[in-house]
Amino acid sequence: MFKFGNKKEDYKEIADKIVKGLGGRENIITIDNCVSRLRLELHETAKINKDELKDAGAVEVIVQDKNSVQIIIGPKVQFIAEEMKKKECACSSKIETESTSKKDFSEIASEVIKGLGGKENIITIDNCITRLRMELRDSNLVDKVVLKQAGAVDTVVVDEHSVQVIIGSDVQEVADEMRKQI
Repeated sequence: MFKFGNKKEDYKEIADKIVKGLGGRENIITIDNCVSRLRLELHETAKINKDELKDAGAVEVIVQDKNSVQIIIGPKVQFIAEEMKKKECACSSKIETESTSKKDFSEIASEVIKGLGGKENIITIDNCITRLRMELRDSNLVDKVVLKQAGAVDTVVVDEHSVQVIIGSDVQEVADEMRKQI
């Protein structure tokens, strides 16, 4: 994993290298993390320098589309993400970070329900770490575009009745709101 100790300055140094490898702070729109990954929205993933990110210690760099990237770091990711967010705030940048933006979980839940084919299509809702896990009447009614717009990182249709929606660290709040609405 990362080649650094537990010192705060090490996290800051790694965060600086990652920001540079992402094309600079002006290229970053949002910063979020889960257990082992940085999840970022960028203006342009084409500006990513994977070699710089790997040199900084990234285990893997996954470009999801022209604006989304995940960087697998390992269990110390939260400390690096915090340093990245502090750096952005200290520069008085207008970067929106997931942890500091006020979220309307009721609205997110409504959109997720819509993306799953409506409340009448949902049989059960469960969640774990970063995923919603649902049993549906018909998984063919799932609209991945609507789910992505609601904030889903990805959607996995397991079979004709099972679907997992990767939400991230807010999954519990979204699941609770969904249960209230169905």
